[in-house]
Amino acid sequence: MAVRLFEDKEHAAEYVKLRVTPDEVVRKIVTLLEKRVALPAKLALDVGCGSGQGTVLLAPFFNQVVGTDISPPSWSRPRQCPAEELPFDSGTVDLVTSMTAAHWFDRPRFLEEVNRVLRPGGCLALLTYAMDMELEYGDVSHKLREICFEARRTGSEEDHHVNGFIGLVHTFSAFRKFIETKPQEAEEFSNRIRNKLLDAMQVSSPETEVTMVTKYFYWIACKP
Repeated sequence: MAVRLFEDKEHAAEYVKLRVTPDEVVRKIVTLLEKRVALPAKLALDVGCGSGQGTVLLAPFFNQVVGTDISPPSWSRPRQCPAEELPFDSGTVDLVTSMTAAHWFDRPRFLEEVNRVLRPGGCLALLTYAMDMELEYGDVSHKLREICFEARRTGSEEDHHVNGFIGLVHTFSAFRKFIETKPQEAEEFSNRIRNKLLDAMQVSSPETEVTMVTKYFYWIACKP
């Protein structure tokens, strides 16, 4: 059964603004693909592409890149279809990716469909980030990590600010459900985490910059 999320305009806009992008991981995947397929290759599919932040990273390496999603944001233009029913001919795709989305799919059906559309030598790459994200700031980084762990109960480095980290937590599907069902408690939780971070950093501005460390991992399989 298809899972439809992120159709709310506000949620989609926050997703684009705050979610991290896996530039380095995409480069590693393309490097592995290049050992099997000459680049630029013909066609890549990014399944469950959402706002397309990861999709655009593939563009320099393919003649055509198509993003697909069951519930795309209203302002984006991916191909709308379930991950388990890709509207492409058999044996025509060089790379299928899914970036932080495959956990929503009917995986056996999705993998069967990927096997159908991939050409010989083509690859499937699934990637996501671990939930043990960290914030670094001066000599209080260890305190911030403990607070981040509290926030997480609901491989890259980027400059962010405290409000940006709180906003990122707001994009998580579990937190969106928290906001929908208990909005006051969700707001109180966000404020508590924000204040704890600021107290630990001994600053008053939620726009204070921190370094957000995100650990990515990926799984890649190639068709003989």
